[in-house]
Amino acid sequence: MNAYNELRVALKEVRLARGLGLRQTARELGLAPTTIWRIEAGKMEPSYTLLRRLCTFYGLNVTLEAKGGGLTAWFIEEGEQVDRAAA
Repeated sequence: MNAYNELRVALKEVRLARGLGLRQTARELGLAPTTIWRIEAGKMEPSYTLLRRLCTFYGLNVTLEAKGGGLTAWFIEEGEQVDRAAA
């Protein structure tokens, strides 16, 4: 699984763990529910700005590493540091 796929799965896990539905999340971010679904399903890669908005909304500190226009690694911090990096 590449770095982007791991990150999208983690974002969905965080959303569900917080008890947030697609519609609620989308409404609070001013997005269509299908946008959130498409990101989580791997049908759409979000822009850096949108990815940052999602992470901020979920209360996550995320460090992204990119090379050649693609995401190569990411790290999430939430309380204790959770390292979920992919190269």
